[in-house]
Amino acid sequence: MGRLKLWLLDADVIIDLLGLNIKEGLTFCSCDAATIRALPLFDLAERGVSTETLLRKSGLLKPGLQERHTEEYFRNNLRIGQEDRLLLQRW
Repeated sequence: MGRLKLWLLDADVIIDLLGLNIKEGLTFCSCDAATIRALPLFDLAERGVSTETLLRKSGLLKPGLQERHTEEYFRNNLRIGQEDRLLLQRW
């Protein structure tokens, strides 16, 4: 299977993602790599947002974020999830 990896997601995360898929206008925020990578598998990549973006939009952003809270971390994991989705579609 090459690069494709199995992610173990908490049942609550799966329920949240499925609920997000049903409810319009909701945005999902997580700093968990497996959860971010799962967004494209549920066709929800455009509905996810990094912790950094959420804090910036709410006016609460402060210097010194941990790496897992940054926009770069979110985008990198989202890209990996999109690549894995393509691999699944070909498999």
